[in-house]
Amino acid sequence: MGTIALDIDGTLRPFGGLLDADDISLMARYAELVVVSARADCKDVARRFGISVACCAGIDAPDKAECLRRIGPDRSGGKAYIADLPSDFDAARAAGWGWSDVNSLCLNIGAGATDFDGCINVDVRPLSTTHLVMNILDPWPFPDGSISKILAYDIIEHIPWRRQEELWGQISRKLKSGGTIVVRTPDMDLMYEKLIKPRDRRGFKYLYQSLSFWIGGGQDYPENTHLTFFTKDALLELARAFGLDGNCGDDGGTNLLCELRKL
Repeated sequence: MGTIALDIDGTLRPFGGLLDADDISLMARYAELVVVSARADCKDVARRFGISVACCAGIDAPDKAECLRRIGPDRSGGKAYIADLPSDFDAARAAGWGWSDVNSLCLNIGAGATDFDGCINVDVRPLSTTHLVMNILDPWPFPDGSISKILAYDIIEHIPWRRQEELWGQISRKLKSGGTIVVRTPDMDLMYEKLIKPRDRRGFKYLYQSLSFWIGGGQDYPENTHLTFFTKDALLELARAFGLDGNCGDDGGTNLLCELRKL
């Protein structure tokens, strides 16, 4: 399980922030939570939110970076600090933690081993870079209309086609107006033209292996199987049904690469 550190002022409600007690309770299902703050009463505030570990900078450690350093070694998985000031993000970097701005939240869903500066990594597998270990179909522990950017590289095709509307409903609810999602997913039209029609084996011994890999996914661990199939028009049709629109191109290979904005 990953670890999420939370600041107080500007981050939590009723301290001028976005995240309320229900969000924190839900987040605790998917990550170990700690509080790191310069408030002298940070331990009392942490207890109010049901968080047992807190480090009060200036009391328990010289500064927030040192608080994060002291917390980090005892925890596996990815570590991220959610706060609201550039100095907080500098502290996270200095301690070797990831971070995200509570006022401009970024989620990297189905993150795998990828790690983007300023984003919370979400994956069903407890990898070393995963901050929230959860299925992306589960309720997201952030208020509606609070996410500024979602990165969805090589993930939506792994969601069953019968549950795509459920996923896109959640994406639409959580994005701010004007928020964006970047999607990369296999394009069946491109795969047909570049691989299937020319019978391209791409290093596989047998043709059926190549076709199965490109269409059905690597299938080398349980989640790595393609369950929904898209073309450019199919993806845009689905996105528009949930109030998102934008442009789709390709990544130079056989994938769609789309940037969609919530209208």
